[in-house]
Amino acid sequence: MIKRKAILIANTHELLGSAIDIEKIKNFLESDRGGQWRGNEIQSLVNPRKSILQNALQIARSEGNDFVIVHFSGHGGQAVNSVTLELNESKETIQSFELFGIAPRQVSIFDCCRGIERVSVEAAYDSISESRSDIRSRYEARIMIAAPQQLKLYACSKGEFAEESEEGGYYSHSLFQAAIDSPEKYCAFNTAHASAAENVRRMTKQKQNPEIISGRHLGSQNIIISLR
Repeated sequence: MIKRKAILIANTHELLGSAIDIEKIKNFLESDRGGQWRGNEIQSLVNPRKSILQNALQIARSEGNDFVIVHFSGHGGQAVNSVTLELNESKETIQSFELFGIAPRQVSIFDCCRGIERVSVEAAYDSISESRSDIRSRYEARIMIAAPQQLKLYACSKGEFAEESEEGGYYSHSLFQAAIDSPEKYCAFNTAHASAAENVRRMTKQKQNPEIISGRHLGSQNIIISLR
């Protein structure tokens, strides 16, 4: 009888599919078709802090497992010799190679984007002129740093109605006001949406719930809505 372990990692921030992934994989492994894994052989880590994941990996390496499956579902980007995996809303990351070598027989699955990660996004920012006259250049340079993506923003969820006031649609007004008020040097659509969605839910007493469909790339590769 072999000693086996499955480590299922999911970043569900802005990714409803990741939560579904981890539950479906667990159900599959526990089924007859999946090999009848026992519950104590499967470890699910949802939006883990980096320190918690590193500790879990250290324990797994010490257990002497014969076979290990590692599955990551979430945001990612291609670094030089590995894939950068974003773990949680705080955008903590870990490199894919840190998840290797847990057992002599191991399968590692990464369900995330692999857009080329720039050598240094921050360095790219610094190279862009800060002059107000170069705002278009700064904006365009930052747009091109973003990963190719089809970002979808919805003012409400399926079956709901979008409300408005004399200021315009609740969601549109809140979205662009969040962009204007953001203290960040570069405010991403994702960040503005999070603020707008919270405001709209509050204004409508949860009757209107904005949604976002984003890719599984790194947070640093999001498309910006505004800049300072």
